[in-house]
Amino acid sequence: IIIEIEGRASFDALQMRLHPAESRIRTLSRQTPARIVLFDTLAAPGGKIVLELPLRERRAATEDFVARAENEALRLSSATTSIANANKWLQGAGRGSTDGVVAKMLDEPYRPGERAMVKVKRLRTADCVVGGFRYLNRKRQVGSLLLGLYNDNG
Repeated sequence: IIIEIEGRASFDALQMRLHPAESRIRTLSRQTPARIVLFDTLAAPGGKIVLELPLRERRAATEDFVARAENEALRLSSATTSIANANKWLQGAGRGSTDGVVAKMLDEPYRPGERAMVKVKRLRTADCVVGGFRYLNRKRQVGSLLLGLYNDNG
């Protein structure tokens, strides 16, 4: 489920839907409608389980479902077999467009409980100074760091 603000997915806007007042949720749904992004089909119409089919066939079923639904709330996730396209998407990652890309084998069935994909995130770095830390537990393992960023004055 995503909510787009100025063409980019907004997790903050999605979190606003957790507001307990139904009237507020209705207002937000009119102002910033949510969309469902579909990427796979695990059960066909009528309830037939299609886990054993390769991703290539399940993806075709998903594309067909979205096309027939004619519902603006449904979106099909982007997919490509082109490494060049995947690299373009990855280069745009972290700039509000996406967190990264997911690579899957097209000829593989869906295997519940197994991770049969590779998540690729764009590497981001920052020069920081450690200002402090907290222990995670009594074994004195570091649990979190207080980091500071440099500015124009150092």
